[in-house]
Amino acid sequence: MKRSMIAVVGVMAVLLAAGAAQAATWNVSPGQSIQAAIDGASSGDTINVAAGTYAEHLTIRTTNLSLLGEDRATTIINARQNPAWTVGRTAILLDGVSGVTVSGFQIVDAALNTDGTPYAGDLYGPGPGGLAGIQIYGSSNNTIQNNILDNNYWQVWLVAEAAPAGYTACNNNQILGNEIRNSDSDGVYLYSDGTVHIDNTQIANNEISNLTGDFTSAIEFWGWNEGGPPTITNTLVEWNDMHDCTYGIRVRSGVEDISGLKVNNNNIVDMTSSTAGGFRNYLTVTLDAEYNWWGDVLGPNHSSNPNYPTMGSDVSDYVDFSPWLTGPIPEPATLALLALGAVGMISRRRR
Repeated sequence: MKRSMIAVVGVMAVLLAAGAAQAATWNVSPGQSIQAAIDGASSGDTINVAAGTYAEHLTIRTTNLSLLGEDRATTIINARQNPAWTVGRTAILLDGVSGVTVSGFQIVDAALNTDGTPYAGDLYGPGPGGLAGIQIYGSSNNTIQNNILDNNYWQVWLVAEAAPAGYTACNNNQILGNEIRNSDSDGVYLYSDGTVHIDNTQIANNEISNLTGDFTSAIEFWGWNEGGPPTITNTLVEWNDMHDCTYGIRVRSGVEDISGLKVNNNNIVDMTSSTAGGFRNYLTVTLDAEYNWWGDVLGPNHSSNPNYPTMGSDVSDYVDFSPWLTGPIPEPATLALLALGAVGMISRRRR
């Protein structure tokens, strides 16, 4: 038995010998396996991961599990891809679970190209997984909080699909207080195939920056009809600092029901697309984007703005941007201090 497993099993043996009925705590240090602790854990357990670098691709299939890094600057999941793999591998995959918290990690290099070596496989295959920092697949009531995601292809990817395979909806997930940066693809990507839906996602208090692919968005919504209308409802996007991406928000035409989307109290600035880089809505239903800072006291750049043209971010038709903020929301360090208050505001607003 490997030393890492001996250490992990030893922790459990002490707890069982003491007759502990409460949830267990697992401690993982560099040189040990985080996945081994995940595989051994039971519902309600906590896994504490010490600072260090872990070259792993983790899969969580245990409900009500807390996976906690010591410090997001120094507790690193290196998800570098192997060019020999036929399908990309996610750094942390939540596969059909609920009640999972992932916090305190820096998740890096689940990417197309690292150190000059191209990744040769498919971006994703059938079912869970793919080239992502964190994927929430058919999973509800989970929290992704206080992490750094750097140089992953899709950084945080929520997937609702494959009802015939037994997967259910992807509801009530929270993406809170993360730093999401440096990618060729999207920061937070929500996808429904119509057989199951995404509902009630909270995306708040994140900094999302430097996402520079041709069609890359800080936050992207898309769907593909595989047996029903792709549905992504009641998404709240609030208190995020989005800057230096190709698009800020992009709602693509495959989504058939996006009712309840609210994009409020964000910075959406310095987007590079020449076609509505601040907020690109491909649908013909008007979406709520009031009270955002677009980079100009005169508001976003759209012909319906009485101040048009402005130096603010461009928005498309079917975006309700008025009224707008006349200055930016606080910087991320200040936002961190406001996080509990912001989440409280989100909760009150949803009731």
